[in-house]
Amino acid sequence: MTPEGYFTDRGREVPPGCEEIDEAERQRRERESMQVIQMQRGNLPL
Repeated sequence: MTPEGYFTDRGREVPPGCEEIDEAERQRRERESMQVIQMQRGNLPL
C-alpha cells in the first residue's frame, strides 16, 4: 500500500499486489489496526 498518486502521479502503473490509498483510507486502516492490537493486549473488550 502506498499513498495515493505515489505511482500514478509519476506516470507509472501500480505494481501487482500494491494499491494506492488516500489519506482518509490510511487513517481508517490505522485506527482499525490499533484496535486489533489493543484487543490482543487485553486493553479493550472484545
